[in-house]
Amino acid sequence: FAPESLDAFCGNPEAVKTVQSWALDWQNGKKRKPLLLHGPTGTGKTTLAHLLARHMGWSVFELNASDFRTRDVVERLVGGAAFNAGFSGALRLVVLDEVDGIQGREDKGGVQAILAVIKEAKNPLLLIANDLYADKRLAPLRSACEPVGFSKVNYLSIAKVLRVACDSLNVDYDLESIAQLARNSGGDLRAALLDAQMVSLLHGKIVLEDLPLASARERSENVFNVVRVLLRTRSFGEARRTRFQSELDHDFLKKWLEENIPRHYANAEDLAIA
Repeated sequence: FAPESLDAFCGNPEAVKTVQSWALDWQNGKKRKPLLLHGPTGTGKTTLAHLLARHMGWSVFELNASDFRTRDVVERLVGGAAFNAGFSGALRLVVLDEVDGIQGREDKGGVQAILAVIKEAKNPLLLIANDLYADKRLAPLRSACEPVGFSKVNYLSIAKVLRVACDSLNVDYDLESIAQLARNSGGDLRAALLDAQMVSLLHGKIVLEDLPLASARERSENVFNVVRVLLRTRSFGEARRTRFQSELDHDFLKKWLEENIPRHYANAEDLAIA
């Protein structure tokens, strides 16, 4: 149930207008700074990028943070896509997703190489991040781009999408159950659709008594936010509170911390203490 057009995009209408205006300038020969879409997961940032390309008749070249960590990869792949036209001669939209994932020593040169590409790019670049201020090393990218903020999707808009999905699949529901599912999602449209699917599989319909199963997925503090707080806070109280507000399994959380500690701390002594 991903939207098929910009008109069908759910939520953040001002962001949609900004992105459209930016694309029209590029189409009319006016070069603009890259856009940096940022905001919570499940709000459609990546979806909007692909809808925009389809609307403009552009091809898409997409990479995420795990693909463009080093200078060599950025210069070879991103640079090639940003400097050259597509097969049709039309513009190509270069999408760099999860740029807030460029952290740690293994990412050496990645940010600087992106900045170099931005200066010479002949195609529109669109960067995507969940947390615009996730790492101080991203500050140069914030300055080189036009930030476009996304907020959580209003639960009424989410409920409307859920009703359309259920109606099209002949899934029975009542309005209160749909509204509660939408509220439980915390503004994450993708999570709401997944919850609706899970509940509907139980009895072929969506009813209130089945919703606690879905609400257990509600993430007031999801794993990304929990790990981020644990690694950054200077307050033991905040760290303890954040950890116990989540329902994450201890061993699961330990693995996430183990994975992210070397990405967060560059200094050898800090790394050892962590």
